[in-house]
Amino acid sequence: MCFATILTSCLLIQTVAGGATITISASDTWAGSVQSSTGLSAPNATWSVSFEVSSPLQSTEGVSVTNATYSLNGVPVGQSIDSVDFWDTSNGGMFDINFSGFPGAGDQIELFGPQIFDAGNNLIPGTYSATIEDYFADSFVGPPTGEGTGTVLVAAVP
Repeated sequence: MCFATILTSCLLIQTVAGGATITISASDTWAGSVQSSTGLSAPNATWSVSFEVSSPLQSTEGVSVTNATYSLNGVPVGQSIDSVDFWDTSNGGMFDINFSGFPGAGDQIELFGPQIFDAGNNLIPGTYSATIEDYFADSFVGPPTGEGTGTVLVAAVP
């Protein structure tokens, strides 16, 4: 009986993730050592991001998103989210958020953690811990200009 319940739950999760619109939201706080020059991060500031994407993913890079918002200390930032890149575990997991003008003059925020899609590119609903880094357009060759932590929620849109 217990095995049947577990199997049913796993199949339900996979069904929800496949052929659906998924909301991904994340939030937490930037570290006190963050350098800010674009308004995407600030020392000890709260941050939040939310967007919707279709699952399964047609590609894991340059994924178009809808209803995308990014806020710093509860205030939406002026830059728009152009696309998102999803990464497998060997590339740090989670996803990168590409802001308007990326990669030339645009900025990028990277969230590292577990891989959140399966072998069929279906997003896997759940709550995940992440590390966040901010890369300004002029700092891609060096270390990140800011770091912090986050909690990521992947859920099917009802």
